[in-house]
Amino acid sequence: MENFSMNIDEIKLLDIQPSQFYISAKKLERVKSWFNPKDLSNFEPLPIFEHGGKIFFTDGHTRALAAFLSGLEKVPLVWDSEEEIGITEYKICIKACEGRGIKNISDLEHRILPHDEFVAKWDNWCDGMQEAVLFFNDN
Repeated sequence: MENFSMNIDEIKLLDIQPSQFYISAKKLERVKSWFNPKDLSNFEPLPIFEHGGKIFFTDGHTRALAAFLSGLEKVPLVWDSEEEIGITEYKICIKACEGRGIKNISDLEHRILPHDEFVAKWDNWCDGMQEAVLFFNDN
């Protein structure tokens, strides 16, 4: 998208704010099984979005962490469109991440959970947040 202030090719992994505060160990192992940091031809670009002067991940946190852990500074990225994301939900997620001290992908390195704990802590948190947003939007 042409109205974003940064050239997407210049954005580094550590420049991007996560919008998720846990990583599933099971998902990470799955990504590591196919991920090759020397060949990114099969690496689907990570979707990012710019809002309020911040660039954040809208998806792909597990792949971003795998890339970071392998020593990569940059990966293929793609701009997400506002029509495709719920900006209210992402603003809540970003605030929650910041409140937990998560400012870039390196902060998720020590927040890898067994998959069932990931579901209980992350998926359930997201479900509750989305229900609250729907409730407040309906009222």
